[in-house]
Amino acid sequence: MLKISDGNSKLRKTGTKVKAHLAEHGSLAGFVPRPGAYRVVSFNIPAGGYELDGKAYTTCPGAGACLALCYARQGTFLFKGSKRVRIENHQRLLVTYATQGFDAVVDMLDQAVKSMSKRVAVVRLHDSGDFFKTWYVKAWMEVIGRHPDILFYAYTKSFPMFKGLDIPSNFRVTYSFGGKFDSQIDGPNSRIFATLDERIAAGYVDGNDSDMPAILGEHNIGLVYHGIKKPTVEQFDAVR
Repeated sequence: MLKISDGNSKLRKTGTKVKAHLAEHGSLAGFVPRPGAYRVVSFNIPAGGYELDGKAYTTCPGAGACLALCYARQGTFLFKGSKRVRIENHQRLLVTYATQGFDAVVDMLDQAVKSMSKRVAVVRLHDSGDFFKTWYVKAWMEVIGRHPDILFYAYTKSFPMFKGLDIPSNFRVTYSFGGKFDSQIDGPNSRIFATLDERIAAGYVDGNDSDMPAILGEHNIGLVYHGIKKPTVEQFDAVR
């Protein structure tokens, strides 16, 4: 079965903020989750790509300069257990689609969502990885539509895959700069900044503290780089 993660510390913090926001406002910018729900979890696959049994797999087809700064390709994401779960999720999707077809992928994703705690109000797709095939995007859109009392959200560089699709009202997507299709971005977006001062000067809201801006549908979300790798000035310039 596909594994949905209980989330990292940022998502747990986001869940606390979701609970407080619902108590104060009654909704998440118009979305009302199922009663008593506030937790935030995530569904993940490997970031960028990986090799398995001598074969290379791409999981972020829209990625470009962002790969040099990707937080999901460093730190705890490199732990064996973390990598294994993400690879298994991706492989199960590929094998199911190849052997049983689109409907089986939809059913498998649907079962994963149904298995979640009733306390889950929000699901992030993906805190690592991205939408890697159009059939995968369509499968998620079908599943999201089946669960109108759960809010789904994602950052993505694969936004050309969404063209012409009906996007469920309970799905909020943020387009990320630093990929192959930056020139096509015309909606809610995010950027990576080298410093807090640069983010503030550009007029972008804080995306580091929690994922509330993406959940609430903010249009300009700034992420100040905090990874282990020390990028060059040229690498920063390439993602903004």
